[in-house]
Amino acid sequence: GKEFTLKLTIQSYAAKQVKNLKVTVSTENGDFIPVEGAGSAYIESIAADEAKQVSFKMKANDGLEEKSYKMSVVTDYENANGYEYRAEDVIFLPVSLEQRLSVTDLFIDGESCVVGDTVEISASINNMGEGNLYNVIAKIEGDNIVETTSYVGTIERGKSGSLDVLTKADVVTEGYHTQNTLILQYENKAGEVFTQDMLLQVQ
Repeated sequence: GKEFTLKLTIQSYAAKQVKNLKVTVSTENGDFIPVEGAGSAYIESIAADEAKQVSFKMKANDGLEEKSYKMSVVTDYENANGYEYRAEDVIFLPVSLEQRLSVTDLFIDGESCVVGDTVEISASINNMGEGNLYNVIAKIEGDNIVETTSYVGTIERGKSGSLDVLTKADVVTEGYHTQNTLILQYENKAGEVFTQDMLLQVQ
C-alpha cells in the first residue's frame, strides 16, 4: 500500500552507441502501479559498454501477500542506423507487510511485593499489522524482579496471543519502579527481528 522508488541500471553490451531507449515496467496483475506517468522512462542514448540509470515512482497495491512479485522490464531502442530492437527482462520485487503490535489487559498480581514473593504478570499481545508475527518472545527484566523469558509463538493477523509469566521480587526498592521492562521480540516472514519495549510498575 505504500510508495517506493524503483531504480534500474540499463547496461549496453553493444559495440556502438544505441539511442532512443524506452524502458517500460509492468506486472501481469497490476501488483505495482506507477505513481507518475505510464511506467515508462526515456534515455536519449547509451554509448558502447556504458550504463545509465532510470527511476520509477511506484506503489505496491493494497492486499498483496508477503512474497516476491514478477515485474517485466521491456527496453525498446535503435542502433546507429535506426534499426529497432527490443530487450525483455524479468525482475522480482519482494513485498513485506507492516508489522505492528499492541499490549492490552496488562495485569500485575498484587499492589506490592516482598522480596522472594512470586509476581504474576499477564497481558494480551495483539497483532495490529498486515502480516503474521512469528516467534513472539516476551522477556521481563528490571531492577527489582528476576529476569524471565516466555515463548508466545506465532500470532496471526488480527488475532491476539496470551502472556502469563511468573517471576520473583528480588531487590528491596521504594515506591513504584519503572526500570522494569517488558520486551517483546518477534519476526516477520523473512526472519527479520523486531523489538518493542513497555515499562512495568512493580512496587
